[in-house]
Formats: sequence, C-alpha cells, structure tokens
Amino acid sequence: MHVSVKETLSVSLLREGGAKSLELRGEMNLQVSDPQFAHIRLALSPLAPGFGTDLQFKQHPNVAKFAPGAGEKIVALKDSARAFPVGQALGVLKWRYDGTDESYVPLSSTRRV
Repeated sequence: MHVSVKETLSVSLLREGGAKSLELRGEMNLQVSDPQFAHIRLALSPLAPGFGTDLQFKQHPNVAKFAPGAGEKIVALKDSARAFPVGQALGVLKWRYDGTDESYVPLSSTRRV
C-alpha cells in the first residue's frame, strides 16, 4: 500500500509584516498493491486548533464523507463490502484552506529600516 500526499502553499506577505492572503491546497492518493489490504481504513491526525470550517475537504465519490468540524476523520469506502482497487492509484481526498491567519505561515518577514 502506498499513500502519497501533496500540498501546495501560496502566501502573499505584506511589507509591514503579516499575511495578505494564504492558500493551501492538498490531495491524498492511495494505491493498494496487495489485495489483502484493499479494505483499508486510514485515520487522519487531529486538525490544528483554529481551522474550524475554514478547512474544506472533498472526498472521492466512493469514499465516506466526514464533516470538517467533526471529531475523528477516517478515509474509508462508503460501502464496507467493497474494496479499493488494487494496482491503481486513487485520489481519495482533497482539501483547501483560504485565509489570512499568519500563524499558519511557515515563515515570516519583517521590514528593516
């Protein structure tokens, strides 16, 4: 089994400090290579406090939905009798965040005079 995660972060910083805009996009792909793992369930780690409903998720049509503010987030098929395809990568989850909260920016800028 292979899980790949790709995230893109675009930030526009203000000259005086702070963030003008912040855009995060991500996707998770799952590829099952062994049929014995085709009924897998992936538990996501808890979200950072403060994201709330600003962080939006979009699951593959065959993946069970979970609410952004809800507790545990599990990536699994809606129909537990079905299995993930074997030998084929499947985009199971996408997420996005748009905002200006600079506490999520991995770097900061300051203006020197």
